[in-house]
Amino acid sequence: MRGPIALAAAVALLAGCTTKLEVTGSAWTRPNTMYERVTLDEVDCIRKTRDLPKTPEAWVGGAADLGRLAFEDRRLRSAYERCMTELGYAPAGR
Repeated sequence: MRGPIALAAAVALLAGCTTKLEVTGSAWTRPNTMYERVTLDEVDCIRKTRDLPKTPEAWVGGAADLGRLAFEDRRLRSAYERCMTELGYAPAGR
């Protein structure tokens, strides 16, 4: 019984760390835009994304939070990508 609980806890911890918002200046492109401008716009979009209200936490925790964390991860990534797209960027390499 301890195995499944430990696995669920590990997945929950890792799920909380999955949102990786790029600040390398190389994940997004826009014609005639210097590397420094791309990085500044990335940081600005990350700030806007991080200011979004968080999803409510489940009081039971554990496995119940997995769905919430996955939803929040998708929501943050979507908001970040929408911000960059609105600034005229396109994903690099796609």
